Amino acid sequence: MDNYKIFEDYLLQDFDSVSTLLAEGDEDVKIRLCSHYAALRLKRFFRWGQMKDLEESIEKAKLAVERTAYGHKLLAGRLNNLGVGLVSRYEHTGKIEDLEEAILVARQTVEITPDGHPDLAGRLSNLGTIFGRQYKHTGKIEDLEEAIRVAQQAVKVTSDDHPNLAGWLSNLGNKLESRYERTGKIKDLEEAIRVTRLAVKVTSDDHPDLAGMLSNLGIKLIRQYERTGKIEDLEEAIRVTRQAVKVTPDDHPGLAGRLNNLGNILGRQYKHTGKIEDLEEAIRVTRRRSRCHVRRPS
Repeated sequence: MDNYKIFEDYLLQDFDSVSTLLAEGDEDVKIRLCSHYAALRLKRFFRWGQMKDLEESIEKAKLAVERTAYGHKLLAGRLNNLGVGLVSRYEHTGKIEDLEEAILVARQTVEITPDGHPDLAGRLSNLGTIFGRQYKHTGKIEDLEEAIRVAQQAVKVTSDDHPNLAGWLSNLGNKLESRYERTGKIKDLEEAIRVTRLAVKVTSDDHPDLAGMLSNLGIKLIRQYERTGKIEDLEEAIRVTRQAVKVTPDDHPGLAGRLNNLGNILGRQYKHTGKIEDLEEAIRVTRRRSRCHVRRPS
């Protein structure tokens, strides 16, 4: 075990003692330790799901933010960690106060992050995600509009070779699809398909998120087919959903859902073409989906 890991373990076990021992009256060191401790507890929460880790992370993250001077180069990062903790607690408790505070914190994080900063896109993406959560809670179209605006900005400031570009494009596509569901404006669905296609394009063949992105693209294409009746959309939906199933491992929890989507799409194709082969493939896929459910432990 390396020395840094030993230090982190000691810090987690007894924050007060380690902080007192190392800081020796140096306020800046105390704040750094406080912020680092908050990040470690948040990391442990994501791994084990213990609420006490999340509560302690938020408490110490707030303390670090309160003691960090405005204009300090590390303030934005500390605010960002606090925002992640708050929205995580909202997801577990449903308390709207946490969501509202998370938005305030995430807004401030973005506002004080300089243009060109390597973390700006990620912080914008976080803010967009939080607004998306608020939209689901409130149903207010203004929250969805803000989520889309921020997600578009995140994509705009992201370089073409950034490893998170695909994920941010996919998030934007999902938000645009939500607006289509709300307003019925076909241009939103068309743009959602465009950015989701791009997300798939920039994702490597061995990336674990590829199957999910392909599946999302297939769902959007089917919605467009239902709206326009264009056979090209149906054919592309079948192609990408087949690919989604192909790259999904047999033990993946999402396989049954993707097989279900493929079976439904093939059923639509049978209605369009009347070809028995399409119906037979739809039946085979549906049977395979049923076996997925049978294999799952009770």
